[in-house]
Amino acid sequence: MAPEAGKQAARSSGRRRIWWRIAGIVLSVGLLAYILAQIDVAEFMAIVRGVPAQALLGAFLAYALLNYFRTLRFRTFMPPPHPTVAELTPIVLYHNLLTRVLPFKTGEISYVVLLNRHLKQPLSEGVSSLLSARLFELALVMLGGAFGVLSVASQPSTSRWLTFALLIAVLIVYMIALYYSGSLLRLLARAWARIVAPRLMSRFPTLEKRVEEKLHVFAGQFDRIHNPRLLLSACLLSTCTYSMSMLFDIILMRGLGLDAPLGVLVTIISIKMFLEAAPIAVSGFGVIEGSWTFGLVTLAGLDISTAASMAFFLHASQIVAAALLGGAGWFLLSRLKPQPGTPSEASIRR
Repeated sequence: MAPEAGKQAARSSGRRRIWWRIAGIVLSVGLLAYILAQIDVAEFMAIVRGVPAQALLGAFLAYALLNYFRTLRFRTFMPPPHPTVAELTPIVLYHNLLTRVLPFKTGEISYVVLLNRHLKQPLSEGVSSLLSARLFELALVMLGGAFGVLSVASQPSTSRWLTFALLIAVLIVYMIALYYSGSLLRLLARAWARIVAPRLMSRFPTLEKRVEEKLHVFAGQFDRIHNPRLLLSACLLSTCTYSMSMLFDIILMRGLGLDAPLGVLVTIISIKMFLEAAPIAVSGFGVIEGSWTFGLVTLAGLDISTAASMAFFLHASQIVAAALLGGAGWFLLSRLKPQPGTPSEASIRR
C-alpha cells in the first residue's frame, strides 16, 4: 500500500504544480496584454528617444557592477579554496540571464548546475551559496522597501520612526537567525527525525534518512556564516548589490524625466523587487510591468498610458542589459571545457 500511496501523492503534487503554472501563465499573459493595451506607440517611441545616451551607459555600468558584487558575494559563501573571480564571473552572468528569461525562477537551477559542471562544486554547495545570497538580498529589500514606504507615508514623524525602529529590530533578529542558521538546521533535523519522519515512515519509508542527511549537509555549509568576518562581508556585499540594483533603476527613471523625490522612487522600485522575487510569473513578464505601472501611477502621479510605456521600457532595459552580459558569460563558458572528475555528494562526505 505504501508505494501506491506514494505514487498517488506524487500524482496529486504534480497536478497542483501544473495548475499553479497554468495560473502563473494566465496571470503573466493577462497583465502583459493589459499593459501593452495601455501603451501609445508614438508616446513610447518619444520616451525612448528622449532618454540620454549617458543615462543608458550609466545604467549599464551599474548593472555590470551589480553582477561583479554578486560574484564576490557568491565567492564569499563558498568553501576554500575559493574559485577566482575570473572563473566565477561567467557563471554568474549567464545565470543572471537565465533567471531573467526562464519561467517560474527555473533559471536559478542553472547556477547550481554550472558550478558543478565547470568548477567541480558539489550540488549542495551551489544550493547553499545561492540560498544564502538570496536570504541576504531579502533583508536588504525589506529594509529599503520599508524606508521608502515610511518616507512617503503620511503618519506623524514619531510614528514613522517607531515603525522603522521596529523593522530594524526584526532585521536584527533575522540576521541573528542567519548567523546561527547551521545550528537551526540541526535543530530542524532533530525535529524531523523525532516528530515528522515517524508519521511519514508508513508512506515514504526511504524519505526519513534522505531528508535528515541533506539537512545535516546544509547545516555544515551554513555553519560558514557563523563567522563574524564572513557575516560582515556578506552584509557589505549585499548592500553593494542592492545599491547597484537601485542605482540601475534610478538612473533610468531620471533619464525618463521622472523628478519625483528619491523616497518615492525607492518605494516604486521596492514594490517591483518584491514582486520580481515571487516565482508566480513567466520570467516576471507582465508582473514586473504591472508593478512598475502601479507604482508610477499611485506614487508618481503619472497617467496610466505614460506609466505603462515607462514600465515596458524599464523592464526591457533590464532584459537587454542581462542579455548583453549573459551572452558574454555564455561565450566565455562555451570556450571552457567542463572540469573532469566532478565530485558527487557521497564522495564529498567520504
